[in-house]
Amino acid sequence: MEHTRRALELFERAGHRPGQARAYNGLGWQHALLGDYEVALASCARALDLMRAVGDRLGQAQAWDSIGFAHHGLRQYGEAVTAYRRALALIRRIGERNNEAEMLVHLGDTHQAAGSPEAAGRAWRQALTILDELGVSESAAVRARLDGTPPARPAAHPG
Repeated sequence: MEHTRRALELFERAGHRPGQARAYNGLGWQHALLGDYEVALASCARALDLMRAVGDRLGQAQAWDSIGFAHHGLRQYGEAVTAYRRALALIRRIGERNNEAEMLVHLGDTHQAAGSPEAAGRAWRQALTILDELGVSESAAVRARLDGTPPARPAAHPG
């Protein structure tokens, strides 16, 4: 975290707003991982403002993902789902499939924690489809999540 703080200082001195935005989001993510969720939310909100100002849509999506993670940690699942949906809307416009899969995993984890296993399974299956298409090893962790999740009910056939 010290390196990220130092980077933020240097970016602020240089007036480099894109770097400041990335550093604020990095600090927010690190605080969230440490359980300092309120500090994380403040840092990520600052990052999001800067990302918007410089037009960094990928950064905005990543900031929303970090905000969702912090809300999840606070057990504010509705706010977390909203943040993840905002992240996903942005990331899908950009076409960053690996980030999309990661955000879908986070969304699924939040739905699971909120007691919505069907919604969790839907998000995880979407993530798994992307990860399988990309051929990356993270698909094993998503499969493990799905193994513990009951399948969504199939749609009823008309009449």
